[in-house]
Amino acid sequence: KKIELDDQAQMFLKKQGLSNQSIPAKGKMVLLRGNSNISTGGDSIDFTDQMHPYFSEIALKAARAFGAKFCGIDIILEDYRNPDSNYGIIELNFNPMIVMHAYPYEGQERRLGYNILKTIGLVD
Repeated sequence: KKIELDDQAQMFLKKQGLSNQSIPAKGKMVLLRGNSNISTGGDSIDFTDQMHPYFSEIALKAARAFGAKFCGIDIILEDYRNPDSNYGIIELNFNPMIVMHAYPYEGQERRLGYNILKTIGLVD
């Protein structure tokens, strides 16, 4: 998704002594936001195969607790490979953006559309 230099991005640039006309030095990290959501220009990186199964189970339990057949679950955690890692569920999205899984910036594509349609009974 194309990055928009909205008011928040302009504010982050200004805090770093930069503007939308600045040319940062090679290797300099420039922050445009305080988050990295896909909808605001973040990159989707698939870690599914490296993720410890414990966190998948946590996500499934959360979805079941809300009676969701499918949903997106945002979890923040210290180490996705360690089941003893501290974690927290940030939110459940009942209208998840699945395109980030079908076309990740990095990692394996996960075509979820058919499985979602099957889950809600629209295909056999």
